[in-house]
Amino acid sequence: MQWKLSGILADVNGSFGGSTVFEGRTGLIMRNVRKGKNPRSSGQLSRRGQFTTATQAWRGLSDVRLAAWKEAAKLMPKKGKVGQSYSSTGAALYSAVNDSAAFVNYCRSLVGAGIVVVLPVDDVPSFAPPTPSGNIANLVAKNVGGVQTLTVDMPAVATDNICIMEATPPLSNGRSNFKGQYRPIAAFIVSAPVPATDILPYYQAVFGDLIAGKRLSLRVRYYNSVGKAPCSKTGQTELAGAIKAI
Repeated sequence: MQWKLSGILADVNGSFGGSTVFEGRTGLIMRNVRKGKNPRSSGQLSRRGQFTTATQAWRGLSDVRLAAWKEAAKLMPKKGKVGQSYSSTGAALYSAVNDSAAFVNYCRSLVGAGIVVVLPVDDVPSFAPPTPSGNIANLVAKNVGGVQTLTVDMPAVATDNICIMEATPPLSNGRSNFKGQYRPIAAFIVSAPVPATDILPYYQAVFGDLIAGKRLSLRVRYYNSVGKAPCSKTGQTELAGAIKAI
């Protein structure tokens, strides 16, 4: 949890009692600090490597490109956790764009679609958002005597957009909050709706077999994959369902 402190505590800083006080973009901030996990998984190390690569590439950009990224960042205001508006930095925007581009490439590789964005993305892309043509629907998840079924109705994906599907592992059937559990399993580029799309092979490749009596959730994100603009995303939809044994 995080709080914005009043002016009477302007000289307070440092860590004490499990909390840290620091100067943020919007003023003095206090937040609880918990030591994070560091499993050093292949995915975690890959994302760290992407960040390092983007940081190194940023330092090598020309003055013209640096100025363009900094100007673009000013036009994309954000809100902090305590509600104040602020502008990102050019370096942060550059890193975010390249991280999203790498993510899109990875998801496409899951279904053999190949790499479509050349990294690093050094020029400021067009940030036109993708245009979702619908939502996933009718999730069917079953494991009946070892015979498994996992299908969902897929919407059409607008031209030059890519639909990335994420899923959770089998979780408690009473669970309703799936934050932090999603992992990418597949990417789709389809021009027309596809009812009862079989996604079981993609799911099993990441999480293994379905477990009857458990619950899973799917969500899709639509990315703009035109030229060098894979970073925009809208249309997130969650669809949860129990894994049935009948």
